[in-house]
Amino acid sequence: MTSGNLYRIAQYSYPDILRLNPFSELIWARVWYGCGFSCFAEHDFKILKEGLFTEINEYRRLHGVPQLVKNTFLQKLAASRAKKLAAGDPVQIKNYPFLGILDAIERLQLGNLAIKNLYDRFMSRYKWHGKNRISNYVRYSQIIWKKTKEVGIGAHTKGHIIYVSFFFSPKGGFGNFKKNVFPVQEKHLYIHNLFKRNHNL
Repeated sequence: MTSGNLYRIAQYSYPDILRLNPFSELIWARVWYGCGFSCFAEHDFKILKEGLFTEINEYRRLHGVPQLVKNTFLQKLAASRAKKLAAGDPVQIKNYPFLGILDAIERLQLGNLAIKNLYDRFMSRYKWHGKNRISNYVRYSQIIWKKTKEVGIGAHTKGHIIYVSFFFSPKGGFGNFKKNVFPVQEKHLYIHNLFKRNHNL
């Protein structure tokens, strides 16, 4: 066996790696290093939205799907929805049947955990080798849905809570999962396991 084959992904328990999910921790730290509340709250949370956009694309890169681009119209819809959520107004998702919508509610100081928490919930519950029922957790596959191309992000605060809304187009999280939802790419698992082995973790 060659030294390269020694680290083949097949030698590791993929479900265990996913449950531990070190990838989101690494990506989150890289995106938000040195940027706490006083940083991401600047300019009406513009930096928060930029960071969340960057973070989404980092997760998509991890799964080998194309990067998203920002859409001005989706940004406006997301901002409006976040404002309504903060006000407690009823929001009808059925008004946007062709758009994917995800919402996150966080403590104000932890607003930059919004997309990480959604991604972690998805990764910990998604059945990679089985049939997935439609649920809130399966909906989070929208984050890495291959055919999705655009996103808009809105944020609004009320008291010590921040409401963050994400609008995606085209809509994902339903239909053909096998062609749109892929595991973490092997090269990233390889790097993670090589790191663990070299550091006796």
